[in-house]
Amino acid sequence: MVVTITKPTIGGSEDSWGLIVNTALDDIVDGLNGVTTVAPNLTEGSWQIGGVAVGSTAAELNILDGVTASTAEINVLDGVTASTAEINYLDGVTSPIQTQINDLVAGESGGTVTSVGLSVPAGFSVSGSPVTSSGTLSISFSSGYSLLTSAQATSISNIPTNTSQLTNDSGFITTQYTQPTGVDTVGTYAWLERISSSQTDYITLGTEYNGSLFVYSGVAASSGNNILTHNSLNSGTSPGGSWKAMGAMGVGFAGTNYRMTLFLRIS
Repeated sequence: MVVTITKPTIGGSEDSWGLIVNTALDDIVDGLNGVTTVAPNLTEGSWQIGGVAVGSTAAELNILDGVTASTAEINVLDGVTASTAEINYLDGVTSPIQTQINDLVAGESGGTVTSVGLSVPAGFSVSGSPVTSSGTLSISFSSGYSLLTSAQATSISNIPTNTSQLTNDSGFITTQYTQPTGVDTVGTYAWLERISSSQTDYITLGTEYNGSLFVYSGVAASSGNNILTHNSLNSGTSPGGSWKAMGAMGVGFAGTNYRMTLFLRIS
């Protein structure tokens, strides 16, 4: 309420001065003591509570308008040192953080983990949900992927680190290739001669031939530096198996033809 008092009239109210003054004083005392509500218009910075000046503005005090928090709830903020950025980390949280942490810890100690983010590598697929300490997380390989065999794993673990290890039994290469040296052996080379009366029995590069069509032979030069290929120069012995021509020979001499080149025994 707005405090108002009735003042005695100067030069009048002879019989009511005392009553009017007393009533006015009672109204003032009731307002100061809170018996009646007053509507003070206080000047910012000029009023005190307990001898301490109140420096808050009306706008600052009005922030508390509508606050229903208890003293204990407000006191939770006492001692908070978090920055605005740190408090904003809570933005978007939709469930109790402690409960989420407890669920994860419970999973470690026997409870159920309801959700754990996993990055599944390429080639794997994961099944099994939820997973508990006594449950099973199934990991399988996608199509085209598989575990290494023990031999493959051993080979990888024994990859040579220098060239000398390529020629010893390091677990990576267990055998060393040896060039065959036996006559008429797969992997060996030989000069083979084909004797044919046909002018079209050529020897074509890269073609495979049966060894029975040829005889072991060689070349010779005459005193005039003429290259000689003749049946008198060959061994008369035919090789076995299949041979690949590593050279080529076309039309030879008229009549009997002697065609010869280098061959590789392939089987």
